[in-house]
Amino acid sequence: MSAERFGAIAKQDWLEGQRIYWLEMLYRAHFAASTSLIRTARWIDGMLAFSNDPNFTAFNAAYRGCLEAAADSYHTFRSVPGLLADFHTVIRAALSKTIEQPTLFKDLEDALIHFTHLGYVKTGVGAGLRLVHFGGERLVQAAGWDGRYGPALQQ
Repeated sequence: MSAERFGAIAKQDWLEGQRIYWLEMLYRAHFAASTSLIRTARWIDGMLAFSNDPNFTAFNAAYRGCLEAAADSYHTFRSVPGLLADFHTVIRAALSKTIEQPTLFKDLEDALIHFTHLGYVKTGVGAGLRLVHFGGERLVQAAGWDGRYGPALQQ
């Protein structure tokens, strides 16, 4: 969904904008978890294939890839399940359009963007690497939410 379309929907019906935002976050979390499992399985397949072949260098490369993938997955998923669980009431309210105010979750967005796009969210001018395919602050502004993060998520 383009930033312009999301902004138009969110300005017209902020509850629908929140529903779309949180649905996107859940989709992104499930995509990242599935990708992590598939990536690990493929590295293990490579290790098994090269353990039968006398190619020690290739085996070590696959082993290193598996270790790096596991570390990256741990880095992301050490916090994501807990964050989703802690704020399940906010997420359920947004999905059912009964949420009381626009609420965004920067920490969850940052963790998932780091995992899916292999980089950290940059700060400063032009950063905005958040929300629906890097729409970022532009989407928040298009929705008229002014980049505020709801008090329910301030820790």
